[in-house]
Amino acid sequence: MLRSQVTRAARPSVARLAVPATIRTLATADQPNTPPPPSSMAKEGADNSKLWLGLGAAGVAGVAYYYYTQPDDAKALQANAKKHEEEAKAKTREAVDAAKARGDDAYKKGQLRYEDAKSSAQQKYDSALSCAESTANDASERARVAAHDAQAKLDSYKKSAESTIYGARDDAKAKADAKAKEAEDTGRGWFGWGKGK
Repeated sequence: MLRSQVTRAARPSVARLAVPATIRTLATADQPNTPPPPSSMAKEGADNSKLWLGLGAAGVAGVAYYYYTQPDDAKALQANAKKHEEEAKAKTREAVDAAKARGDDAYKKGQLRYEDAKSSAQQKYDSALSCAESTANDASERARVAAHDAQAKLDSYKKSAESTIYGARDDAKAKADAKAKEAEDTGRGWFGWGKGK
């Protein structure tokens, strides 16, 4: 710990010794005997224009050289462009044909789905119709059976009522005959007609 404090204390003093002190001088006006500094701009302006003129002429010469030495490149580029154009047309035709084929496939699949749905609907309709007919037939048969049963019951009730009525009539007739005979016998008994003398 002591050692680090010593190095910190010594560091500022070493830094002051290593840096030289700058001296500030007083500003003075220009002296008339001093020649003006040489102007480097005057010379460079003339040299720059010649430089640019030379570079432009070299560029034009390079382009002219390239153009005149490579005349077949333009024809090769045109042939290459024509080749790419033909390839693009062929790919476009292939894409159109593939799209037509996909469209035809989709149309055929749609037709099959339509036919399936149509046949399924027809089957469901036929099934519902036959079910309704069988239900109607069953109901008709039940109504016919119920009507027959009702007629049979009516006939049995009618016969029962007739037999009851005929039985009651016969009973009433027998009772009436018995009462008439009893009344006749009673009348004879009063007047003495039934006694032997």
